[in-house]
Amino acid sequence: MDPLEHMLTDPLDPKEEDGGQITEECMLGNCKVDLPEDLLEDPDIFFSVLSENTWNEVLTDSQRQHLQQFLPQFPDNNIEEQDRTIRDLFNNTNFNFGNPLHLAQRLFRDGYFNPEVVKYRQLCAKSQRKRQLHSLQQYYHRLLKQILVSRK
Repeated sequence: MDPLEHMLTDPLDPKEEDGGQITEECMLGNCKVDLPEDLLEDPDIFFSVLSENTWNEVLTDSQRQHLQQFLPQFPDNNIEEQDRTIRDLFNNTNFNFGNPLHLAQRLFRDGYFNPEVVKYRQLCAKSQRKRQLHSLQQYYHRLLKQILVSRK
């Protein structure tokens, strides 16, 4: 079966697990993860789970160190700056274009990480790259014609 055909036949409805919990499949990087629908839809639940309290009291030191690898590296006082960045993240500080945690919650809520939406975005990006390459080839073809005509 063609990958596109398989994608179009998959149901978009959320799954209900054995415990009655409704989950939605999300594509995070290259992993498919089933997350509770309430976590994705309700900002209060989302921000109660992803909070400074969770960071400090629930995660182990090794988990925090692993996650800190994804933070920017600072030339001076790296650990202090990373700690400040984490505090700012959980305390709704605006980072140039909004708080990344709030932006992530909106993207989850709007279905941006749904595997089918991810696939469509990838197909659109591929199409745009092809269109851009074709446009560039046409530009150079016209430019070459103009150069040859000007030489005559």
